[in-house]
Amino acid sequence: GKEPRAKAKKPSEVTLDLLEADLDIEGHATEMQELYDMGNYSGALKVAEHILGERPGDLRATRVRDHSRETLLHMYEAKIGSFQHIPQLAIDPHEVMWRKLDPATGFVLSRVDGIVTYEDIVDISGLGSFETCRILNQLLQEGIIK
Repeated sequence: GKEPRAKAKKPSEVTLDLLEADLDIEGHATEMQELYDMGNYSGALKVAEHILGERPGDLRATRVRDHSRETLLHMYEAKIGSFQHIPQLAIDPHEVMWRKLDPATGFVLSRVDGIVTYEDIVDISGLGSFETCRILNQLLQEGIIK
């Protein structure tokens, strides 16, 4: 059998779809700005990245994304402390496998061996400073490393 063909949209329907998409992006832009203004840089970053997925050149979303990442990186670095310190596993190694860790977090955690420093982990992770520091901060907050 033949597949039924999708009915072509009329120009007015296409225009309406584009207008709805624009309103959706504007709603996200408002949400992004409110989150940013409240100091919720993680939330603002998430919304900015969504907007940039739909509109790669959006200047406002690019500025919010870049400033949020910079601010969050400083916050993560402050929570980590000296990058010359050597992180340690704070839970039983057997407990790690029961944690639901995404692949990137599992990889960063696998670098915590009691020998390498935070700086070494950032350098060898291949994930970049922002993502590695975000993951290390999350592992510290969850009490998985110390």
